[in-house]
Amino acid sequence: MQINARRGASVTQLSLAELNDIFDPRTALNGLLGRKAAERQDRQAIDRLAVAVDRLTGLAEGSDIDSYTAAVYAAHRLMAEASGNAFLTRLVFFLAHQTLRYTRLALSTPQRRRESARNWRRVLAAIDSGDPAAAPAAAERLSQDSRDAALRLLPRQLRGG
Repeated sequence: MQINARRGASVTQLSLAELNDIFDPRTALNGLLGRKAAERQDRQAIDRLAVAVDRLTGLAEGSDIDSYTAAVYAAHRLMAEASGNAFLTRLVFFLAHQTLRYTRLALSTPQRRRESARNWRRVLAAIDSGDPAAAPAAAERLSQDSRDAALRLLPRQLRGG
């Protein structure tokens, strides 16, 4: 999707170039969210994130891509809340909306949803332990793995297969 001044939003074609361009800043900002959440140690926010990660684990085995994608979005929102940085949260979710089509594609297989749930467990563990080095690495991996999976699957989708 592209936002145009005074003309609104328009849907763009999925492309490898856009995928790479948009996931680079998203990955960096995810890492910053993870670090801020680990440093802040908001117990209530971390406990809510733990519930969301448990839900992801349960949904990963199912075949409902939309439910899993929505649960990832909710977990991401809770990680952002745990960071305590409202401006950073707005930036991350602006990019989340831009990458939603790619994220959904990346989570389209049960194997990838299981991998995603494991990655979320790593993020939660790093934030919960207050590790300001492990948390950003784990949070960045969420985006990196989504990008990599979308890169593998996008050519097939562009060919119509």
